[in-house]
Amino acid sequence: MSNELSDIFMIKKTKTHESVTFKIKDTVDVVWMSQKTLANFFEIPFKKLLKPLNDTLNELNSNKKIHIRTISYVQNNQGSSQAIQEIQYSFFIVSWLAFKLDTAVAKAFQEWVIKSHFTLSKNGFIIDKKRVNQATKRIQKLTNAVSKINKTATAQQSS
Repeated sequence: MSNELSDIFMIKKTKTHESVTFKIKDTVDVVWMSQKTLANFFEIPFKKLLKPLNDTLNELNSNKKIHIRTISYVQNNQGSSQAIQEIQYSFFIVSWLAFKLDTAVAKAFQEWVIKSHFTLSKNGFIIDKKRVNQATKRIQKLTNAVSKINKTATAQQSS
């Protein structure tokens, strides 16, 4: 898996003249983005990101502590080192924030989130075969889930 602390391009964004598509990198398990990464991802000036991000954080009903983290790291630039402390936000906040922004990328991201949720609601699952096959632990999770479903179905048929 890639280092989730340093990979600023966890969600691949592909733009064509007609659309924008998104795909979580196969090597990423958990998406976190800093304010700078959010501004870059949604293609919005950093200063214009701050108010919608603040509004998003103020509206959250769930436990903010699980969706916000502060990381510290050392950045090496041309022979000098600088200690950096950065606030990062979970995929939950990234998704919520997209609905506050008015950029083409934010609108496309909103559509991607809604389409994904629609597929989940309709089918009860979403499977990205390529992503699942990239990690043994994902294959194991899927195998375990299917096994549990089979056991439940067998128990229901026996009743």
